[in-house]
Amino acid sequence: MKPATYIRAMRLPFVGASALPFIFGTFTGSGETNWFVFLLGLIAVVSTHLSANLINDYADNQSGADCQDQNYYTFFGGSKLIQEGVLSPSFYLKLSICFAFLAIISLIGLLLTLANFWLVIIISGALFLALQYSCQPLALSYHGLGETVIMFLFGPFCVLGGAYLQNSGGVNINTFAISFIYGLLTAAILISNEIPDAATDAASKKNTLVVILGADKGWLLYLASVALAYILLIGAILSGAFNWFSVLAIPAIILPIKAVQIMRQSGSDKFALTESSRLVILHQMVVGIILIIALV
Repeated sequence: MKPATYIRAMRLPFVGASALPFIFGTFTGSGETNWFVFLLGLIAVVSTHLSANLINDYADNQSGADCQDQNYYTFFGGSKLIQEGVLSPSFYLKLSICFAFLAIISLIGLLLTLANFWLVIIISGALFLALQYSCQPLALSYHGLGETVIMFLFGPFCVLGGAYLQNSGGVNINTFAISFIYGLLTAAILISNEIPDAATDAASKKNTLVVILGADKGWLLYLASVALAYILLIGAILSGAFNWFSVLAIPAIILPIKAVQIMRQSGSDKFALTESSRLVILHQMVVGIILIIALV
Protein backbone atom coordinates (compact mmCIF):
# COMPACT_ATOMS: atom_id res chain seq x y z
CA MET A 1 0.00 0.00 0.00
CA LYS A 2 1.40 3.40 -1.00
CA PRO A 3 2.04 5.98 1.77
CA ALA A 4 -0.25 8.39 -0.11
CA THR A 5 -3.14 5.98 0.51
CA TYR A 6 -2.66 6.16 4.28
CA ILE A 7 -2.23 9.94 4.16
CA ARG A 8 -5.53 10.17 2.29
CA ALA A 9 -7.26 7.78 4.69
CA MET A 10 -6.14 9.73 7.75
CA ARG A 11 -6.75 13.13 6.07
CA LEU A 12 -3.29 14.05 7.30
CA PRO A 13 -3.21 17.56 5.72
CA PHE A 14 -6.03 18.60 8.06
CA VAL A 15 -3.89 17.96 11.15
CA GLY A 16 -2.74 21.58 11.10
CA ALA A 17 -6.22 22.54 12.31
CA SER A 18 -5.45 20.96 15.71
CA ALA A 19 -1.66 21.34 15.83
CA LEU A 20 -1.56 25.10 15.17
CA PRO A 21 -3.89 26.16 18.01
CA PHE A 22 -2.09 23.83 20.43
CA ILE A 23 1.27 25.32 19.44
CA PHE A 24 -0.19 28.81 19.80
CA GLY A 25 -1.45 27.99 23.30
CA THR A 26 1.95 26.59 24.26
CA PHE A 27 3.67 29.90 23.50
CA THR A 28 1.15 32.14 25.28
CA GLY A 29 3.07 31.64 28.52
CA SER A 30 5.95 33.88 29.52
CA GLY A 31 8.07 31.15 31.12
CA GLU A 32 10.44 28.61 29.64
CA THR A 33 8.77 25.98 27.46
CA ASN A 34 8.84 22.40 28.73
CA TRP A 35 9.50 20.65 25.42
CA PHE A 36 8.87 17.14 26.72
CA VAL A 37 5.43 18.14 27.98
CA PHE A 38 4.82 19.98 24.69
CA LEU A 39 5.66 16.85 22.68
CA LEU A 40 3.40 14.61 24.77
CA GLY A 41 0.57 17.13 24.49
CA LEU A 42 1.01 17.50 20.74
CA ILE A 43 0.95 13.72 20.29
CA ALA A 44 -2.26 13.53 22.36
CA VAL A 45 -3.94 16.31 20.36
CA VAL A 46 -2.89 15.06 16.91
CA SER A 47 -3.68 11.42 17.76
CA THR A 48 -7.15 12.41 18.93
CA HIS A 49 -7.67 14.36 15.70
CA LEU A 50 -6.55 11.44 13.51
CA SER A 51 -8.70 9.02 15.48
CA ALA A 52 -11.70 11.29 14.91
CA ASN A 53 -10.93 11.59 11.18
CA LEU A 54 -10.80 7.83 10.76
CA ILE A 55 -13.91 7.09 12.80
CA ASN A 56 -15.75 9.78 10.81
CA ASP A 57 -15.14 7.90 7.57
CA TYR A 58 -16.21 4.66 9.24
CA ALA A 59 -19.41 6.18 10.65
CA ASP A 60 -20.32 8.02 7.43
CA ASN A 61 -19.91 4.78 5.49
CA GLN A 62 -22.16 2.96 7.95
CA SER A 63 -24.86 5.64 7.65
CA GLY A 64 -24.52 5.85 3.87
CA ALA A 65 -23.54 9.52 3.85
CA ASP A 66 -20.33 8.81 1.90
CA CYS A 67 -21.84 6.10 -0.32
CA GLN A 68 -24.25 8.16 -2.41
CA ASP A 69 -21.54 9.97 -4.36
CA GLN A 70 -18.57 7.81 -5.33
CA ASN A 71 -16.37 10.69 -6.54
CA TYR A 72 -13.37 11.78 -4.50
CA TYR A 73 -13.20 15.54 -3.94
CA THR A 74 -10.03 15.75 -1.77
CA PHE A 75 -11.39 18.14 0.88
CA PHE A 76 -14.91 16.89 1.57
CA GLY A 77 -17.16 13.86 1.18
CA GLY A 78 -14.76 11.49 2.93
CA SER A 79 -11.61 9.77 1.68
CA LYS A 80 -13.75 7.39 -0.45
CA LEU A 81 -11.21 4.58 0.01
CA ILE A 82 -13.88 2.36 1.53
CA GLN A 83 -16.26 3.02 -1.35
CA GLU A 84 -13.46 2.38 -3.88
CA GLY A 85 -12.69 -0.95 -2.21
CA VAL A 86 -9.11 0.05 -1.38
CA LEU A 87 -9.50 -0.15 2.41
CA SER A 88 -12.10 -1.89 4.54
CA PRO A 89 -14.37 -0.31 7.17
CA SER A 90 -12.66 -2.46 9.80
CA PHE A 91 -9.30 -0.94 8.84
CA TYR A 92 -10.64 2.52 9.65
CA LEU A 93 -12.17 1.34 12.91
CA LYS A 94 -9.01 -0.46 14.06
CA LEU A 95 -6.66 2.37 13.11
CA SER A 96 -8.96 4.87 14.84
CA ILE A 97 -8.75 2.78 18.01
CA CYS A 98 -4.94 2.66 17.69
CA PHE A 99 -4.70 6.46 17.55
CA ALA A 100 -7.13 6.78 20.46
CA PHE A 101 -4.90 4.39 22.42
CA LEU A 102 -1.84 6.49 21.52
CA ALA A 103 -3.64 9.58 22.82
CA ILE A 104 -4.37 7.76 26.08
CA ILE A 105 -0.70 6.67 26.41
CA SER A 106 0.36 10.31 25.93
CA LEU A 107 -2.19 11.34 28.54
CA ILE A 108 -0.71 8.86 31.02
CA GLY A 109 2.75 10.29 30.28
CA LEU A 110 1.48 13.82 31.00
CA LEU A 111 -0.19 12.63 34.18
CA LEU A 112 3.03 11.03 35.44
CA THR A 113 5.10 14.06 34.46
CA LEU A 114 2.85 16.80 35.84
CA ALA A 115 0.96 14.87 38.54
CA ASN A 116 -2.21 16.74 37.62
CA PHE A 117 -5.35 14.60 37.74
CA TRP A 118 -7.42 17.29 35.99
CA LEU A 119 -5.59 16.35 32.79
CA VAL A 120 -7.33 12.97 32.83
CA ILE A 121 -10.76 14.59 32.97
CA ILE A 122 -10.01 17.31 30.41
CA ILE A 123 -8.32 15.20 27.74
CA SER A 124 -10.63 12.21 28.26
CA GLY A 125 -13.60 14.55 27.74
CA ALA A 126 -12.06 15.90 24.54
CA LEU A 127 -11.39 12.39 23.22
CA PHE A 128 -14.98 11.38 24.03
CA LEU A 129 -16.40 14.40 22.17
CA ALA A 130 -14.09 13.84 19.19
CA LEU A 131 -15.30 10.25 18.81
CA GLN A 132 -18.94 11.12 19.49
CA TYR A 133 -18.79 13.74 16.72
CA SER A 134 -19.56 10.89 14.31
CA CYS A 135 -20.42 7.83 16.38
CA GLN A 136 -23.48 6.65 18.22
CA PRO A 137 -25.04 7.12 20.66
CA LEU A 138 -24.63 10.90 20.35
CA ALA A 139 -23.51 11.28 16.69
CA LEU A 140 -23.29 15.03 17.26
CA SER A 141 -22.59 15.91 13.63
CA TYR A 142 -25.90 14.27 12.67
CA HIS A 143 -27.89 16.52 15.00
CA GLY A 144 -26.69 20.01 14.15
CA LEU A 145 -24.11 20.09 16.94
CA GLY A 146 -20.96 19.11 15.08
CA GLU A 147 -19.96 22.66 14.19
CA THR A 148 -20.17 23.81 17.81
CA VAL A 149 -18.16 20.82 19.03
CA ILE A 150 -15.46 21.47 16.42
CA MET A 151 -15.31 25.15 17.37
CA PHE A 152 -14.66 24.31 21.03
CA LEU A 153 -12.29 21.38 20.42
CA PHE A 154 -10.11 23.19 17.88
CA GLY A 155 -10.37 26.54 19.66
CA PRO A 156 -10.54 26.74 23.47
CA PHE A 157 -9.55 23.12 24.11
CA CYS A 158 -6.41 23.10 21.93
CA VAL A 159 -5.29 26.63 22.80
CA LEU A 160 -6.05 26.47 26.53
CA GLY A 161 -4.72 22.91 26.63
CA GLY A 162 -1.34 24.07 25.33
CA ALA A 163 -1.33 27.00 27.78
CA TYR A 164 -2.49 24.84 30.71
CA LEU A 165 0.31 22.31 30.25
CA GLN A 166 3.00 25.00 30.22
CA ASN A 167 1.62 27.33 32.87
CA SER A 168 0.74 24.77 35.56
CA GLY A 169 -2.95 25.46 35.13
CA GLY A 170 -2.67 29.23 34.82
CA VAL A 171 -4.69 30.61 31.89
CA ASN A 172 -6.32 34.00 31.50
CA ILE A 173 -9.43 35.50 29.95
CA ASN A 174 -7.44 36.97 27.04
CA THR A 175 -6.18 33.54 26.02
CA PHE A 176 -9.70 32.15 26.30
CA ALA A 177 -11.17 34.87 24.06
CA ILE A 178 -8.36 34.62 21.51
CA SER A 179 -8.76 30.83 21.35
CA PHE A 180 -12.09 31.30 19.58
CA ILE A 181 -10.25 32.76 16.58
CA TYR A 182 -8.84 29.31 15.90
CA GLY A 183 -12.12 27.61 16.78
CA LEU A 184 -14.21 29.79 14.47
CA LEU A 185 -11.82 29.44 11.54
CA THR A 186 -11.75 25.66 11.92
CA ALA A 187 -15.55 25.53 12.20
CA ALA A 188 -15.58 27.61 9.02
CA ILE A 189 -13.61 24.84 7.26
CA LEU A 190 -16.23 22.33 8.35
CA ILE A 191 -19.08 24.57 7.18
CA SER A 192 -17.48 25.13 3.77
CA ASN A 193 -17.12 21.36 3.36
CA GLU A 194 -20.74 20.79 4.37
CA ILE A 195 -22.07 22.99 1.56
CA PRO A 196 -21.22 20.59 -1.32
CA ASP A 197 -22.25 17.60 0.83
CA ALA A 198 -25.64 19.08 1.81
CA ALA A 199 -27.76 16.94 -0.56
CA THR A 200 -26.13 13.62 0.36
CA ASP A 201 -26.04 14.54 4.05
CA ALA A 202 -29.77 15.34 4.00
CA ALA A 203 -30.54 12.07 2.23
CA SER A 204 -28.71 10.10 4.93
CA LYS A 205 -30.32 12.17 7.73
CA LYS A 206 -27.08 13.87 8.66
CA ASN A 207 -28.54 17.18 9.80
CA THR A 208 -25.61 19.56 9.74
CA LEU A 209 -26.24 23.27 10.23
CA VAL A 210 -25.90 23.74 6.46
CA VAL A 211 -28.61 21.11 5.87
CA ILE A 212 -30.84 22.78 8.46
CA LEU A 213 -30.25 26.28 7.08
CA GLY A 214 -30.17 25.27 3.42
CA ALA A 215 -27.17 24.77 1.14
CA ASP A 216 -27.93 27.98 -0.76
CA LYS A 217 -27.52 29.93 2.49
CA GLY A 218 -24.54 27.98 3.81
CA TRP A 219 -22.14 30.67 2.66
CA LEU A 220 -23.80 33.07 5.12
CA LEU A 221 -22.98 30.72 7.99
CA TYR A 222 -19.41 30.46 6.76
CA LEU A 223 -19.11 34.24 6.40
CA ALA A 224 -20.48 34.77 9.91
CA SER A 225 -17.84 32.44 11.39
CA VAL A 226 -15.00 34.22 9.61
CA ALA A 227 -16.38 37.67 10.49
CA LEU A 228 -16.55 36.78 14.20
CA ALA A 229 -12.98 35.50 14.07
CA TYR A 230 -11.76 38.79 12.57
CA ILE A 231 -13.70 40.84 15.12
CA LEU A 232 -11.88 38.94 17.87
CA LEU A 233 -8.56 39.32 16.05
CA ILE A 234 -8.90 43.09 15.60
CA GLY A 235 -10.14 43.45 19.17
CA ALA A 236 -7.09 41.56 20.45
CA ILE A 237 -4.75 43.78 18.45
CA LEU A 238 -6.39 47.02 19.61
CA SER A 239 -6.44 45.87 23.25
CA GLY A 240 -2.75 44.98 23.16
CA ALA A 241 -3.31 41.24 23.63
CA PHE A 242 -1.53 40.78 20.27
CA ASN A 243 1.47 42.73 19.07
CA TRP A 244 1.26 44.66 15.82
CA PHE A 245 2.89 41.86 13.80
CA SER A 246 -0.55 40.20 14.01
CA VAL A 247 -1.88 42.90 11.66
CA LEU A 248 -0.32 40.84 8.86
CA ALA A 249 -3.13 38.32 9.35
CA ILE A 250 -5.78 40.85 8.29
CA PRO A 251 -4.95 40.93 4.54
CA ALA A 252 -5.52 37.16 4.51
CA ILE A 253 -9.24 37.95 4.55
CA ILE A 254 -9.01 38.08 0.76
CA LEU A 255 -8.96 34.25 0.82
CA PRO A 256 -12.38 33.76 2.49
CA ILE A 257 -13.83 36.59 0.36
CA LYS A 258 -12.78 34.70 -2.77
CA ALA A 259 -14.09 31.45 -1.26
CA VAL A 260 -17.51 33.02 -0.64
CA GLN A 261 -17.65 34.21 -4.25
CA ILE A 262 -17.03 30.65 -5.43
CA MET A 263 -19.65 29.27 -3.01
CA ARG A 264 -22.28 31.69 -4.30
CA GLN A 265 -21.47 31.18 -7.99
CA SER A 266 -20.93 27.42 -8.06
CA GLY A 267 -24.23 26.24 -6.59
CA SER A 268 -24.01 22.49 -6.14
CA ASP A 269 -21.03 21.99 -8.48
CA LYS A 270 -18.80 19.94 -6.18
CA PHE A 271 -15.73 20.04 -8.38
CA ALA A 272 -15.90 23.86 -8.48
CA LEU A 273 -16.40 23.95 -4.71
CA THR A 274 -13.13 22.10 -4.12
CA GLU A 275 -11.39 25.41 -4.86
CA SER A 276 -13.37 27.26 -2.18
CA SER A 277 -12.52 24.49 0.30
CA ARG A 278 -8.84 24.78 -0.60
CA LEU A 279 -8.92 28.55 0.02
CA VAL A 280 -10.71 28.10 3.35
CA ILE A 281 -8.11 25.61 4.59
CA LEU A 282 -5.26 27.81 3.36
CA HIS A 283 -6.78 30.79 5.17
CA GLN A 284 -6.91 28.99 8.52
CA MET A 285 -3.28 27.91 8.14
CA VAL A 286 -2.01 31.37 7.13
CA VAL A 287 -3.77 33.17 9.99
CA GLY A 288 -2.81 30.45 12.48
CA ILE A 289 0.88 30.56 11.55
CA ILE A 290 1.03 34.38 11.60
CA LEU A 291 -0.44 34.46 15.12
CA ILE A 292 2.12 31.91 16.32
CA ILE A 293 4.99 33.92 14.80
CA ALA A 294 3.58 37.04 16.49
CA LEU A 295 3.91 35.29 19.87
CA VAL A 296 7.38 33.94 19.25
